Amino acid sequence: MSHRPARTVLTGSLVLLVLAGQALAQGSKPDPLKPLPAEKKLQPADIKQVPAKMPEEPKKQPEAALPAPVGDPGELSFEKTKVDFGTISDETPQNTKFKFTNTGKGTLQLGQPRGSCGCTVPNLTKLVYEPGESGEIEVTFNPRGKPTGKAHTTVTVTSNDPAHPTITLDIESDIRPIFRADPMMVNAGQAQRGQVLTQKIALLSRKADLIVTQASPSTPRIAAKVLPSQQVTENGETLTKTEIEVSIPEGANAGPLQENITIRTNDPNRMATVYVTGEILGMIQPNPNQLNIPMLAMGQQINSTVRLTPRAGKAFKVTGVKDEPVAGTMGEMFKFEVTEDTSATPSAWVIKGTGAAPNQPGRISGEWVVATDLPDEPVVRIRYNGFVRQQPNATQDPAWQQNPSSLSPSGN
Repeated sequence: MSHRPARTVLTGSLVLLVLAGQALAQGSKPDPLKPLPAEKKLQPADIKQVPAKMPEEPKKQPEAALPAPVGDPGELSFEKTKVDFGTISDETPQNTKFKFTNTGKGTLQLGQPRGSCGCTVPNLTKLVYEPGESGEIEVTFNPRGKPTGKAHTTVTVTSNDPAHPTITLDIESDIRPIFRADPMMVNAGQAQRGQVLTQKIALLSRKADLIVTQASPSTPRIAAKVLPSQQVTENGETLTKTEIEVSIPEGANAGPLQENITIRTNDPNRMATVYVTGEILGMIQPNPNQLNIPMLAMGQQINSTVRLTPRAGKAFKVTGVKDEPVAGTMGEMFKFEVTEDTSATPSAWVIKGTGAAPNQPGRISGEWVVATDLPDEPVVRIRYNGFVRQQPNATQDPAWQQNPSSLSPSGN
């Protein structure tokens, strides 16, 4: 009986060896009778390590990512931060380079530089610089269309340099256009029909073969005449000067002047626009001489009044009034009531225009066209301008009623 336990142990050992060999031969397949281990659930810490895929925060490219705020920072050092091109023509773009070096002990990360206007365009292809590494920002300045005289534009550079996170590069020049108009705006003041304005428009050309060929007013209320050219000296330079004479035609409609004159040359790329403001006086004085309607809500009631008085003491009658909207804007809005004011000598006339703003947003513009019995002033035109704002949609955005914008207050 003492040998039975030994045989049992030996037999058990042999069985275990056989089973182990079979397991190795089968490639360590899991025992179908053995319960599978429980799945490991993601913990909050694990979830935080997975980057969120949100469209409003796209994954940054490695070269554009800002370095982690650890270790020594980079230091941005420019050789110069200002360029003066001196006296330049407006026909040729100017180019320059701003060289810099990372003088710090850590990586320098730059953002894309930004010009202060469309005429100043910086270019930087590489944004990351190691200690001691240098680079340069190329800048193109286009003076075309700029006025005569001193010009100042800038380029803004941002980086991870804690001492200088933003650096401004200055670009200066003194522009001498090939062709320019002086002045760019003529104030006619209160001008009479048939009057020639004392102020003339001077067109100055730095090219002898650049010739003024035409001066075209925007409306027949003003006339423009090209006078003979002559040579003049300015700042030691010989220029060709051509003057434009501006006048008020005899049949011009009275009222405010807001016109312009387009001046063309034999070079289609060289032209100028000059604005003419003021008032043409007639036999009848409207007060006000134009209507500037405040911002309107859709459907809002409009009430405007104009008083007409004789300027030269000659009596007249108002025989009719109509609303003429500018093409492409809203339709007719006003209905008119005309009253004679006999308390004045000669009589004055009061025109009251009432109506409602259109039920759609947009610009409103046109004229009150007043007919009279005066042969010298058969028509008086009174301009009006305004704007209809967009109303908030309470059904689509109920939060608007709780916090309405001051630009479109509800309830109007």
